[in-house]
Amino acid sequence: MTGYPITVNRLSAAGHGGIDQIFKSNFYPNPLVTLYNNVMHAYINRNYVRRIIIFEIINCVLGHRLSFDSGKLEASSQMWRNDWVQAPSYKNTANNVTAVVGDAAYLPCTVHHLADRSVTWMRQRDLHILTAGIFTYSADDRFRVIHPENTDDWTLHIQYSTLRDKGVYECQVNSDPKITRSVTLNVLEHSQLDDPASFGMQIGTTDTIPSVVVVGETTRYIQRGSILAITCKVYHPPLEAPAQVLWFHGKENIDYDSPRGGISIQSEKVRRQTVSKLMLSGVNEADTGEYHCAPTGLEPATVFVHVQNDPSHGELTHPDKLSGSSRQTTTCGSICIYTLFLVFIYFKNNSLV
Repeated sequence: MTGYPITVNRLSAAGHGGIDQIFKSNFYPNPLVTLYNNVMHAYINRNYVRRIIIFEIINCVLGHRLSFDSGKLEASSQMWRNDWVQAPSYKNTANNVTAVVGDAAYLPCTVHHLADRSVTWMRQRDLHILTAGIFTYSADDRFRVIHPENTDDWTLHIQYSTLRDKGVYECQVNSDPKITRSVTLNVLEHSQLDDPASFGMQIGTTDTIPSVVVVGETTRYIQRGSILAITCKVYHPPLEAPAQVLWFHGKENIDYDSPRGGISIQSEKVRRQTVSKLMLSGVNEADTGEYHCAPTGLEPATVFVHVQNDPSHGELTHPDKLSGSSRQTTTCGSICIYTLFLVFIYFKNNSLV
């Protein structure tokens, strides 16, 4: 073996059970380090160091635990691999949407296994690219794409629809080969709503059946003494709004006469949407539990609320997310520190040229 031998005492790496486990693992190519009698003997080879530096930079940037095998990098995340192995595909969403002049139109497109590919919306009649990824490429600011974080949805939103907007729109994925899904938009004037020819048409949203959604996370963590605000939206055909929207904490109905007090419920009805907002002031541990937004005749939407007694935090984070982020930071930090350690030794004993 060529290189410069060095000897250092064994160190402990948090989360790895000792530095020997790091160097014995597949993280580093062999031969690089020899361990015996609790002493680490490292032979620094410039080619290995260069490979390790590149490898560790990729590892920390991607945030994945990688393995080194004959110069090839593999991601241990099964989901990350699947997105590359499996070709992107469309979910079977509506391909005909009808909007009313002046109302918003939502053209659905859901793409599975997108990986690093991008989704583009194009208007077929003039081949004009409207959006690419989350960015809008149209001078008409009525167009934008709605892509909730960590979802496969890429919905084209057209605000204040006009008769000129009717036509075919294409949701494209820049895979090889390119795949395309077409959605046809119909735009009606208000006078056409009473026309029998328009009966049965899908108005506005992507489902003819009314839907109930809660705005924001469905699991929430809130500090004791704070104000809890939950907004519920009911999408429905014109003139078919629910008679009322009820709120429940578990099986108990929430209203102004509830013994708890500090309750506010506000509701607003527009043409195709009913919005109800529940507010509870001064929440405590007794307010923990499931909250149901239940419009008349529809399945309720549910939010689970955790009230925690921690005055040192203004906004609480899900414990799983916090610990996962912390573990990832610790792991990546430890690996990068040892990489810098090797680089320092290399500079001390050799040059990179």
